[in-house]
Amino acid sequence: MTRLAAPAIIESPCCQSKLLQQRFASINTFGLATRWSDGYTDIFLAPEAGSLACCPACTGIFWVEDARELGRAPTREPESLHWGWPRRLLAHMTGHYEGLCAEEKTWQAFHDEELFITALERPRPAEILNAVQRGKATTPAREIYLRTRLWWIGNHRQRGRRIENPMTLEQTEDNMRSLLALHKASNDVDSIAVTVGELLRQLGRFDEAVAVLENVALEPNLVAVMLRLAKQRKSEICAIEQF
Repeated sequence: MTRLAAPAIIESPCCQSKLLQQRFASINTFGLATRWSDGYTDIFLAPEAGSLACCPACTGIFWVEDARELGRAPTREPESLHWGWPRRLLAHMTGHYEGLCAEEKTWQAFHDEELFITALERPRPAEILNAVQRGKATTPAREIYLRTRLWWIGNHRQRGRRIENPMTLEQTEDNMRSLLALHKASNDVDSIAVTVGELLRQLGRFDEAVAVLENVALEPNLVAVMLRLAKQRKSEICAIEQF
């Protein structure tokens, strides 16, 4: 079952506006999720919980982990607000009254402010490209995150998704080469060997892709598909599985 968790109220690092961050407690894909050879997973009716966000108040781009969490938004109105005085008196006598008052105050404070709290937005493809160009990737991990999203965006047309690619063909290939270099420079080579092999295959470096993928012990079903495509000298992405 897909369940929403209590939304977090965060402070935008850009302008200190209060923003609402929706969160999932669990996701049921109903067998409609598709995993692709480039690592992208398309989940029906479930937006990606990204690490990069856009502030709707000032249009600034920021990393969610850099935002200060102010609290959690209550998900429902407390039932005690509709209690009569006998039941409230009983709560007072049993020592539960202070807890009820705190819950009611939290709800009322949020209710009074909710018209002024807007939900954070996910950055558009052009904004992700702009984040890379303007140096928003302050660590290798953040640069890998951004360039991986651009890689996926460049492949979305092959997935049949109508998402505009803000990059030219040259920029798309340059991004893949930069992402490949970042992965090769990391210390955890074994865990990203599949990604390295896929990047090489999509860049048309088929012999190198085969050499990398033939030494991967993880995910044999995925690797078998990618090896077959590399040996056939095909660079297109493909759907690997549905779940």
